[in-house]
Amino acid sequence: MFGKKKKPFNPYENRVDDLIHIVWEARDCLTAKAKQVITRLGVINLYPDGADRKKAVSDAEEAKHALIVAIGAYDTARMEYNNYIKKYAEMFDSPKREWTTTSHEIIEWAYQYYNKE
Repeated sequence: MFGKKKKPFNPYENRVDDLIHIVWEARDCLTAKAKQVITRLGVINLYPDGADRKKAVSDAEEAKHALIVAIGAYDTARMEYNNYIKKYAEMFDSPKREWTTTSHEIIEWAYQYYNKE
Protein backbone atom coordinates (compact mmCIF):
# COMPACT_ATOMS: atom_id res chain seq x y z
CA MET A 1 0.00 0.00 0.00
CA PHE A 2 1.27 3.46 -0.86
CA GLY A 3 4.37 2.28 -2.68
CA LYS A 4 5.59 -0.29 -0.17
CA LYS A 5 6.57 -3.61 -1.61
CA LYS A 6 5.39 -6.66 0.25
CA LYS A 7 7.83 -9.42 0.94
CA PRO A 8 6.98 -12.61 -0.90
CA PHE A 9 5.26 -15.26 1.17
CA ASN A 10 7.71 -17.82 2.54
CA PRO A 11 6.03 -20.83 4.18
CA TYR A 12 9.36 -21.96 5.66
CA GLU A 13 9.71 -18.68 7.56
CA ASN A 14 6.14 -18.95 8.85
CA ARG A 15 6.66 -22.52 10.04
CA VAL A 16 9.92 -21.70 11.84
CA ASP A 17 8.15 -18.77 13.54
CA ASP A 18 5.41 -21.15 14.73
CA LEU A 19 8.02 -23.60 15.99
CA ILE A 20 9.93 -20.96 17.96
CA HIS A 21 6.69 -19.90 19.66
CA ILE A 22 6.08 -23.50 20.67
CA VAL A 23 9.60 -23.66 22.14
CA TRP A 24 8.99 -20.43 24.09
CA GLU A 25 5.70 -21.74 25.48
CA ALA A 26 7.34 -25.03 26.50
CA ARG A 27 10.20 -23.09 28.16
CA ASP A 28 7.75 -20.96 30.14
CA CYS A 29 5.79 -24.04 31.20
CA LEU A 30 9.00 -25.80 32.26
CA THR A 31 10.05 -22.81 34.36
CA ALA A 32 6.65 -22.68 36.05
CA LYS A 33 6.67 -26.41 36.80
CA ALA A 34 10.19 -26.21 38.25
CA LYS A 35 9.07 -23.40 40.57
CA GLN A 36 6.06 -25.47 41.65
CA VAL A 37 8.32 -28.37 42.57
CA ILE A 38 10.60 -26.09 44.58
CA THR A 39 7.60 -24.67 46.46
CA ARG A 40 5.96 -28.00 47.14
CA LEU A 41 9.18 -29.57 48.38
CA GLY A 42 9.65 -26.63 50.74
CA VAL A 43 6.11 -27.00 52.11
CA ILE A 44 6.65 -30.62 53.17
CA ASN A 45 8.88 -29.65 56.08
CA LEU A 46 6.32 -27.20 57.45
CA TYR A 47 3.94 -29.94 58.54
CA PRO A 48 4.37 -32.39 61.40
CA ASP A 49 3.80 -36.08 60.71
CA GLY A 50 0.20 -36.71 59.85
CA ALA A 51 -2.39 -36.35 57.13
CA ASP A 52 -1.32 -32.85 56.10
CA ARG A 53 2.27 -33.92 55.61
CA LYS A 54 1.18 -36.95 53.57
CA LYS A 55 -0.93 -34.66 51.37
CA ALA A 56 2.05 -32.31 50.93
CA VAL A 57 4.24 -35.26 49.92
CA SER A 58 1.68 -36.50 47.39
CA ASP A 59 1.33 -32.96 45.99
CA ALA A 60 5.11 -32.76 45.61
CA GLU A 61 5.16 -36.11 43.79
CA GLU A 62 2.46 -34.87 41.40
CA ALA A 63 4.47 -31.70 40.78
CA LYS A 64 7.58 -33.77 40.07
CA HIS A 65 5.64 -35.85 37.55
CA ALA A 66 4.34 -32.68 35.88
CA LEU A 67 7.93 -31.39 35.74
CA ILE A 68 9.07 -34.56 33.98
CA VAL A 69 6.27 -34.13 31.43
CA ALA A 70 7.27 -30.47 30.92
CA ILE A 71 10.91 -31.50 30.41
CA GLY A 72 9.84 -33.94 27.71
CA ALA A 73 7.64 -31.35 25.99
CA TYR A 74 10.42 -28.76 26.02
CA ASP A 75 13.09 -31.14 24.75
CA THR A 76 10.76 -32.35 21.99
CA ALA A 77 9.88 -28.81 20.89
CA ARG A 78 13.55 -27.79 20.92
CA MET A 79 14.57 -30.85 18.92
CA GLU A 80 11.82 -30.31 16.32
CA TYR A 81 12.84 -26.67 15.93
CA ASN A 82 16.54 -27.52 15.52
CA ASN A 83 15.82 -30.35 13.08
CA TYR A 84 13.60 -28.09 10.98
CA ILE A 85 16.31 -25.44 10.81
CA LYS A 86 18.92 -28.00 9.76
CA LYS A 87 16.64 -29.52 7.15
CA TYR A 88 15.49 -26.28 5.50
CA ALA A 89 18.44 -23.93 6.17
CA GLU A 90 18.72 -22.84 2.55
CA MET A 91 15.01 -21.93 2.32
CA PHE A 92 15.00 -19.14 4.91
CA ASP A 93 15.13 -15.46 4.00
CA SER A 94 17.47 -14.79 6.93
CA PRO A 95 19.74 -17.29 8.70
CA LYS A 96 18.38 -19.01 11.79
CA ARG A 97 20.32 -20.24 14.80
CA GLU A 98 19.70 -23.44 16.67
CA TRP A 99 18.12 -23.33 20.11
CA THR A 100 20.90 -24.45 22.44
CA THR A 101 19.41 -23.98 25.93
CA THR A 102 18.80 -27.39 27.51
CA SER A 103 16.03 -28.28 29.92
CA HIS A 104 18.62 -28.74 32.67
CA GLU A 105 19.79 -25.15 32.26
CA ILE A 106 16.23 -23.85 32.52
CA ILE A 107 15.66 -25.80 35.73
CA GLU A 108 18.94 -24.45 37.13
CA TRP A 109 17.82 -20.90 36.30
CA ALA A 110 14.49 -21.54 38.01
CA TYR A 111 16.34 -22.59 41.16
CA GLN A 112 18.75 -19.63 40.92
CA TYR A 113 16.09 -16.98 40.48
CA TYR A 114 13.34 -18.56 42.60
CA ASN A 115 13.96 -16.36 45.62
CA LYS A 116 14.55 -13.19 43.61
CA GLU A 117 10.92 -12.83 42.53
